[in-house]
Amino acid sequence: MQIIEYKRGNYIKYSKYKASQARNRFLLGILVLIILAIIGMSFFKEAKNVNTYGVIFYLILFVGFLWILLALVKMILKKEDIWLNWLIGERGEVETLNYLNQRFDDSWYYIDNFSIPGIKMGNIDGILIGKKGIFVLEIKRWRGDFNVSNNIFYRLLENNKSYKYRIQPIDQLTETSKLFVEYLENKKEMHVDVLPIVVIVKGVIKTFIGLQAISVVELNKLQEVINHADLIELSPEHIKKFINILIYNKCPRCGGDLVRHHGEKYSDFWGCSNYKNGCLFKEEIIQAGH
Repeated sequence: MQIIEYKRGNYIKYSKYKASQARNRFLLGILVLIILAIIGMSFFKEAKNVNTYGVIFYLILFVGFLWILLALVKMILKKEDIWLNWLIGERGEVETLNYLNQRFDDSWYYIDNFSIPGIKMGNIDGILIGKKGIFVLEIKRWRGDFNVSNNIFYRLLENNKSYKYRIQPIDQLTETSKLFVEYLENKKEMHVDVLPIVVIVKGVIKTFIGLQAISVVELNKLQEVINHADLIELSPEHIKKFINILIYNKCPRCGGDLVRHHGEKYSDFWGCSNYKNGCLFKEEIIQAGH
């Protein structure tokens, strides 16, 4: 399997950066509080006569110190929790990639952490492309047993009880795959047949109840789902064209390079470099957040 590390907008790196920023702010805040505390205590110690108002002032200062300290601790713990969750997610992606790499030959391509251009939302964990079709993967390294009912995940407890899990990947992947298909069709003139799959790396799916909007599968059964997928099969030429368009920004009509043009009256756009030979393909450049 050929692996394309498409890491633009990678949330793992972004989360690590945000966590380190929060940690630095926390340490700076602690340093400032310690300095203020030392200054306040020195004034309090040197004061010959401390009246009631002075005592109240220092009590307020002490309470404010504790409040700010607790706020800083809460902030850093929240950021660290986000980073740890992304770190666990990254491990799941690596395990899934190793699984696929052992089972699919070089006629298959895997795009790692793809971000839909101009869309401010989570990236796609993995896109697998081969003769059996195009598969959009949402990877969860969850442990434990789960029931899936009407697209909702429930985690099972030891006492035969269950609770609605805090993350619902089916709705998330349904929206992401829809935007992915719309991007290809509207911007790249590529009409594709896509199967979205939620991959549970460590956990076990006990039961499915109701119709599922997308496939949900344990990692050790992923190959079977892909091999039996009812999608339009792709030729090697079609696969190569898809990769060139999606990754290397090639023209979907003739395969030429897309060149950025600055419009004097209109917004910037991608135009085919073969326009002198009659290819008039243009693609509006999507601005982030639009």
